[in-house]
Amino acid sequence: MNMNRTKAGIRRIAHMLGYDIHRYRDELDVLKSFQFQTIINVGANRGQFFSRARRAAPNACIYCFEPMPSAFQRLATAVSRDARAYVYPLAVGDAPGKATLLASDFSAASSFLP
Repeated sequence: MNMNRTKAGIRRIAHMLGYDIHRYRDELDVLKSFQFQTIINVGANRGQFFSRARRAAPNACIYCFEPMPSAFQRLATAVSRDARAYVYPLAVGDAPGKATLLASDFSAASSFLP
């Protein structure tokens, strides 16, 4: 049995079970291919996405927003030497206002949602 028929068979079985199988593609390939000049990172946490975005778009200005004070401090330190990085200790939403941030020991899971 050749490899293409094997792959097609596996995809067919997965589809019958309600799944689709696709070759893994790094989501940051989009940043590379479009050569964005501005990237907005909402909920930047400690800069995990920032680091990958910077490698993918070395000339872009990256605006990072992180409302949690402890995560913001780590983010600000992580990007402090990058002249095209701008960090703000703010949340971003669809309307102005105030909200209570529910902090988690795992900072990436902190949220305004209950």
